[in-house]
Amino acid sequence: MLKFKVLFVSLFVFASSIFVFANESNTQITAAAKAKARFSTFKKDDFIKLNKRNKRAQNEQKTKVEKANIFLKNSNIETKKAEINKNENQTLASTNVWVPGEFDESQAVLISWPSYAYDADGYPLEPFMNGYGWPYDGRDTLLKIEGYDTDLYDDSPYPILYKELVNAIQNEVKVWIRLTNIEDSVYIKSYMDFMGYPLTNYLFFNQPEGENSFWMRDCGPYGYYYGDQDSLGLIGALYYPGRPIDNDISKFLATKFGYQYTQSNVETEGGNFMTDGWGRAFWSTVIAENNADTYGRAYDYKAPMSLASVNAAMKSVFNLTNYSVLNKLVCDGGTGHIDLYLKLVDDETIIATKYPDYMNSGLFPDYKTANTNITTIKGLSSHYGRPYNVQNLELPTRDNGGQYENCDSLFYDARTYINGLSINKTFIMPIYSNDTLGNLLQDNLAIESMKQILPGYTIYPIDARALSTGGGEIHCITMQIPAENPLRIAHQRISGLTDLKSEWNLTATAKNRSGIKSSKLYWKKQNETTWKTVDMPSIGSDQFSGVIPGANLTLKDSINYYIEVQTNNGKTQSRPISAPKGFYTYYFTGISGIEDDFAEISNSIKIEPNPANEITNFKFNLASSGKYKITITNSLGERLFEIPENDYSIGANTIQINTNKYTSGMYYISLSNQMISKTIPMMVIK
Repeated sequence: MLKFKVLFVSLFVFASSIFVFANESNTQITAAAKAKARFSTFKKDDFIKLNKRNKRAQNEQKTKVEKANIFLKNSNIETKKAEINKNENQTLASTNVWVPGEFDESQAVLISWPSYAYDADGYPLEPFMNGYGWPYDGRDTLLKIEGYDTDLYDDSPYPILYKELVNAIQNEVKVWIRLTNIEDSVYIKSYMDFMGYPLTNYLFFNQPEGENSFWMRDCGPYGYYYGDQDSLGLIGALYYPGRPIDNDISKFLATKFGYQYTQSNVETEGGNFMTDGWGRAFWSTVIAENNADTYGRAYDYKAPMSLASVNAAMKSVFNLTNYSVLNKLVCDGGTGHIDLYLKLVDDETIIATKYPDYMNSGLFPDYKTANTNITTIKGLSSHYGRPYNVQNLELPTRDNGGQYENCDSLFYDARTYINGLSINKTFIMPIYSNDTLGNLLQDNLAIESMKQILPGYTIYPIDARALSTGGGEIHCITMQIPAENPLRIAHQRISGLTDLKSEWNLTATAKNRSGIKSSKLYWKKQNETTWKTVDMPSIGSDQFSGVIPGANLTLKDSINYYIEVQTNNGKTQSRPISAPKGFYTYYFTGISGIEDDFAEISNSIKIEPNPANEITNFKFNLASSGKYKITITNSLGERLFEIPENDYSIGANTIQINTNKYTSGMYYISLSNQMISKTIPMMVIK
C-alpha cells in the first residue's frame, strides 16, 4: 500500500511540475518545482513544524507585526495595509437573534486542506498577508509568496488525517474545503479515490489571498439566526494579529453565499466560545487578556478594551442573556481555549476532561483550575432551570501509557478526548493510537464512554497525534455551518432514576418559520422492539404535550422514549437528535438504598488487569448487600458467560474471570439486579 501511495504522490508532483513548466523554457527551474522538490524530502516532524498554532508564541507574532509595519512603510505598499486595516465593528442589529449550539443541526463543515507557501527559491514561508510571508530561518523581513503547494506528500501526517476527516464529515453533511490552488481539487479527488474514500458530498472553494493556517475553528464564522424567518447570518470575530488572511474568511464566505454578515471588534477565537443555544455562553479569561493590548487585525492600532467592555461586547454580539468566564488553563498547548477540556454536547450536558490524581500538585496548575471551573459550572442552571449534567472523560496518556512529568510536557502534547466535532448524528473524536502505536486500550475505553454519553451517535475516531503537538485536535481544524430553515426544539427530558407513577406528561417547545405540522412521542419498554406512538397536540405558544402511561409497568421496567417534530415545510427532527438509535431512558425504584448502591458501583467498578490475557479480576464495591448477576457479552451483544444471581456482601467484592478462552478483542462485563445494571468494557489481548 505504501508503494502505491508513494507512486501516487510522485505522479502528483510530476503532473504539477508539467503544469508549472507549461509556460517556461525547458532549462528554467520554477519556484513551484523547487518547492515540490524540497517538500518531497521533508519528514513527518518537518511538516508538523510548519503547522504549529501561532497562539503559542503570540508575543512573537506581535513583534512580527511591528516589523511588518516598518517593512510595509519602507516598501511603499501602504495600500495593502490600508485594505486590511478596515474594521467594521458592529453588533447584531436584527431582531429575534439566536446563536445555535454546535450540537444543533448543521448543513456543512468548513475545513482548510493543508498547503505551504514558498518563496522564489522554493523555501517555505509562514504566510502573513496577501502575497507576503515570513521565512522560517528567523530573518526579520517579509518575502514575496510565489505560490502555495497543496499537501499530498507521503511523509506528511496530514493527508491521511484529512482523508479520514473529510470522509467522516461527508457521511453526515457537505464538507466545504478551502484550497489555495483551486486546480488542486483534481489531485485531492484522485487521492481520495485512491485511498478508498471517494468524495461524494463536498464543495471546493478558493480564497484568492491564500491562507495563513488550517486552524479553521479559530478564524471561521459563527452562525446565527435572525428575524421572523430565522434567516442565517455569519459573525466574524477578530483573529490573531499575525493572520490577516484567515481573518477575512468569515466575510469572504458571507459574500460568497449571500449571508448577512456581522463583524465583531473583539478578538474571539472559536475554540474559546461555546453556547447552549439558549443565550448562555462560556469562554475563558484569555479573551479579556487578548483584547487588553493595542494590536488589531494585523497592523492597525486598536484601542485596549477593559474587562467590562469585552464582556459587554460579547453579550451584545452573541445576544446573550447569561455568560460565564472561566479561568484559563496554562498547560493546554498555549491557547487557553475551553474546547481543550470542555464541550457542550446538548443544551444541558457538558463533557469535561478528568485530570488524573497524580496531577494534583504544583507541577500541574491546570488540575485545580479545571476542577474549580467545573465546580462553577455544576452550580449553574441550564435552560431548564436545573444543574448542568457534567460527564467526565479521562485525560489521554502518552503513547506508552505513561504519565506526564510536568506542565511543560503536557503543554507540548496537549491531548484530550474532548476536542472533537459534533455534527448532527456524528461525533468525530480525537484518539491517540493506531494499530501498532499508542494507548489503544485507553482510546477504546474512551470511545465506549463517549457512546454512553452520546447514545445513538456514530462515533468516528481519528488519530490526532499530528495535531496535538501543534496545539489542538479535531475541533480546532473544523467549523460547522448551521442549517438553514432551523427547527428549534426544547424538551426537559426525564432520565435516570425516577418514581413509578400512573403517567408521565411530557412537553416540548418547537418553532419553525413555517409552523409545526405535528409532534409525536415514541416510547417503549427497554426489552421491547416496537415503539408505541403518542400524538403531542398543541397546548399553545409553540408548546406540545403527550403522555406515557404508567399502567402495567413494574419496578423492574426501564422506559425508552424520544420526540419527533415535523414542520409545515416538510422538515423532520427529533430529540435527542440521534433518535431513534439514540433515546432518553428512565427507570424506577421503590426499594430504599438502590440508588446509593449503584452510585457507589459507578465510582468503583473496575477490571484488573485490563487488558486481560488469561485471568482478570472483576472488582466492585456495594453500599449494601444484595443479589446481583454478572454477564459477559461480546461486541455483537452475544452473551458468552453468566453468573446467575448471587448474594454479595457490603463493601469490596472480587470475581475472578477466566479470559483464556476468549480471542483478542473488546468485551463487556455487566453487574445487574432486577432494577438496573452497570456495564464496563474489557479488552482481551493475546
